Amino acid sequence: MRILLAMALLLGCPANPGPEEFAAAWLRSLAQGHAAQAYEQLCPSAQGQIASLATRFTKEDPIQFLQRLAGRYGGIDAVEVLRRSETEVDLAVVTAAAKLPLTLKRRHGAWCVALPANYSQ
Repeated sequence: MRILLAMALLLGCPANPGPEEFAAAWLRSLAQGHAAQAYEQLCPSAQGQIASLATRFTKEDPIQFLQRLAGRYGGIDAVEVLRRSETEVDLAVVTAAAKLPLTLKRRHGAWCVALPANYSQ
């Protein structure tokens, strides 16, 4: 394990992906139907918001609600950084179907997905 970590550091491979790579991987994972994994990568506030939406509109649990997005938004054309700080990044993920706003926040040294600031329930 230590050898692999040392090799990664020597080869310049980042231990944690940058925000653009994380956002693209998160959206691809969601599109591939990995809703439980996508839910775990949401920030706690976003988990609560998704749970509220799921209950209000479909009476499903939040993972089933996210599962409805499987098959959508998998072909990512670009990820544009709109705003960046040390703890938060606002992105626009461009796909053939839509331009999706996405906010990432730092949590325990890794990224989590938050709903954009202009989101309202």
